[in-house]
Amino acid sequence: MIYYPEMICVSEIHFDVRDNKVYDVKFVGGCKGNLLSIAALVEGMEIDEIIRRLRGLSCDTGVSSCPERFIEALECYKRGEMDKLGGLSDKEHLDRQQGKWDHSYMIMPEMFGEEISHPAQRTLEIIKDKDAKNILELGFGQGRDTMHFAQNGYNVTGLDYSQVGLDATKTKAENLGLADKINLVKHDLREKFPLEDESFDVCYSHMLFNMAFTEEETIHMMNEAYRLLKKGGYHIFTVRNDMDAHFGQGTQRGDCLFENDGYIVRFFTKENIEKIKGDFEIEAIEYFEEAELPRKLYCIIMKK
Repeated sequence: MIYYPEMICVSEIHFDVRDNKVYDVKFVGGCKGNLLSIAALVEGMEIDEIIRRLRGLSCDTGVSSCPERFIEALECYKRGEMDKLGGLSDKEHLDRQQGKWDHSYMIMPEMFGEEISHPAQRTLEIIKDKDAKNILELGFGQGRDTMHFAQNGYNVTGLDYSQVGLDATKTKAENLGLADKINLVKHDLREKFPLEDESFDVCYSHMLFNMAFTEEETIHMMNEAYRLLKKGGYHIFTVRNDMDAHFGQGTQRGDCLFENDGYIVRFFTKENIEKIKGDFEIEAIEYFEEAELPRKLYCIIMKK
């Protein structure tokens, strides 16, 4: 059986029950060593004893923990609610990513660090001599690049569907005295963007298009970026590409979509980028590497 918890690092809890005892427990994602230990310790233990022992074990963040979600799974089994222990469609897996990001931001306040990213620095280089004032940032996360754009004198409007990320970014902006330069909006980017046509000079995002979107949703976001940019405006974004170590690994959730440790990532080839560009003109596709593995990415520079 598989239980799909929400708002924790773990994306799946696998287990079997025989004669009211639990076997073959496996957690997908999360803290590997700790969860392997839990799985080993509960092997062959009766359901009620597991529930008794794990009850009340919470994360320091105050959010739900993996042991508590494991209890939920076992209680679903006890109540006969097997529909909650069935499979999910690829679309359902994609839709559940919001809770995953909220939880990740909660337990890792600086998940991506504070230093400006390479693509944000590249964006500043491209627009420094242009008459650009207003930047739209899609999927700003915890505001790492948002702060740097504002510190360089730009007005930044950010859209993101994570309330946890929005609250953290807002606090960061206030602490740095940048609140008057930054406007943050909680918004699901799969819906029409709540902003006026041709109101931005630059649209920027770092790995946003790698998130768990269908191809149709990705094209929608590209079209919305085009609508909001002024003529001659730049759309600069990054994507992990098919040379990345995680491409083709983990569980496939759709064409070029793969799940590893609970995170679903869409990988791009240059052909994929050409397919989704819409009315934009591609000025350059630049290769770069970042962080561990390392991640292998393209920085795409487009113009309206």
